[in-house]
Amino acid sequence: KYNLLRNIKKFQSSKQKKIKNLEEITKKNRDYNFYLAANYGSKEELIFAAETLRDSTSKITEKSFKNAFYAPHLPDVDLLIRTGGETRLSNFLLWQSAYAEIYFTKVLWPDFKPIHLKKALEFFSGKIRKFGKIN
Repeated sequence: KYNLLRNIKKFQSSKQKKIKNLEEITKKNRDYNFYLAANYGSKEELIFAAETLRDSTSKITEKSFKNAFYAPHLPDVDLLIRTGGETRLSNFLLWQSAYAEIYFTKVLWPDFKPIHLKKALEFFSGKIRKFGKIN
């Protein structure tokens, strides 16, 4: 299933049609989900969700807020791998990464190989996930 994380209104109308068509023809695919972040900014996504719910008469909850995201079915991030020696999130999936383990590597993305992924997964496997709990 193809999912684009974005505010589609900023694309040309011809690209909007292609995006919608691709989403439509892959919507029943359940084995794999492919997410592409194009023209994506997490702060903009949070504002989009807030504006979507602004006139709601229902109480805004964590669940209803997340349901207003570009891709509400996107699971929260477990492991975020940050390449290129950068040590920031860069406005990427801020809400969804709240409890993510973050692995930093100096390896640039084009040079990131299976051995580097293995190191990141070893890092992750050694973590005790608390999800905000103290113990």
